[in-house]
Amino acid sequence: TFHLDYLNARRSGSSTLTISSGTGGAEGDGSGSAEAGAGAGSTEIRREVSVDLWAAVEQGLAALVKREAEAGAQVVVNREAGTILVTAGPRLMRRVEAYLRALEAATERQVMIEAKIVEVELNRNHRLGVDWAAVASAAGGFSGNLTGGAADLLAHPPLLAQGLGGEETAFRFGATSHDLSVVLDALESQGRVRVVSSPRIAAVSNQPAVIKVAQEQTFFSVDRQTNVQAGLQQDTFTVDKEKYTIGVVLDLLPRIADDGSVVMAVHPSVTDFAGEEVFPPGAKGAEVLANAPLLKVRELDTVVRLRDGETLVIAGLIRQEERNQVDKVPLLGDLPLVGGLFRRTRHDRASSELVIFLTPHRLAPAQVAGGPEGAEGPLSLEEGG
Repeated sequence: TFHLDYLNARRSGSSTLTISSGTGGAEGDGSGSAEAGAGAGSTEIRREVSVDLWAAVEQGLAALVKREAEAGAQVVVNREAGTILVTAGPRLMRRVEAYLRALEAATERQVMIEAKIVEVELNRNHRLGVDWAAVASAAGGFSGNLTGGAADLLAHPPLLAQGLGGEETAFRFGATSHDLSVVLDALESQGRVRVVSSPRIAAVSNQPAVIKVAQEQTFFSVDRQTNVQAGLQQDTFTVDKEKYTIGVVLDLLPRIADDGSVVMAVHPSVTDFAGEEVFPPGAKGAEVLANAPLLKVRELDTVVRLRDGETLVIAGLIRQEERNQVDKVPLLGDLPLVGGLFRRTRHDRASSELVIFLTPHRLAPAQVAGGPEGAEGPLSLEEGG
């Protein structure tokens, strides 16, 4: 009897990034498909993840038994108990044991992903974005296209990125093995640095993980139905609400390679609230039957390869907003009619850049003691009679 400590659960998920262009527009559905109209073109990146380890175990063992064609060989898998009962001769038993040991070793690989989301309020000299060449000079350099072109990716094999960015994303990538605090200190020279969030999440190899730093904003719609009975009109209103996520969502899928590096699918999505539409158009107050948000969404889907402890830098998320600041003389500036003589309104455009740092750390696999009689050292698989 073999023991496999794994959840009896099936995990699945998908992410889709679709970019449309042309006059026809494009329409997407919940499954991630998109249909483009006449004269329109679209490019789509779709990633689907489905993990059912126990189904893979059953299929793998069935294939082993079938290949050996051993008379009387039998495999019974109990997912709830986490046990695998194998009835077979010595040759097949050794092959089953080797297969399960390799599987157990793979499922024990874990990675701790440290995320740091930073907003840099750029000063007047850097309103077009962070000067990453200056940051690299102070922090010890980057690989990737933060400071160079796409060809720079090929010159630094530790970072391998492939993906697609949406309209107005201007995502830029880089990787550094230097201390992150040095990078943050270098950013201070270009504006005020504010750490938005510093979450950490542990994930098993090949299992999806999600980091969400956002708020849910609710909008309402009103469905009006009119019924006429006996010459009288009766209106029935149904109010529906829908929530939208405003903020940063990181969809991650890490895989720990045999050489210790981490291959990670990264899907960052940054959603900002840009305004609100009302129906009927121009309605105010009680006249509004429905409202819908105007959202600015910037997202990317890519795959990167990082060394253990190396930091991925995702930059280029620049936000600009108009600010009005009123300077006035106390009391006099609030006087009616003449108050305008004692106050001044300044119009300013503020720029900020959102920077995301992701650092994977490989966790040492748990040492599981036990095994057949006479065996020495820790084993990743328990075996009993």
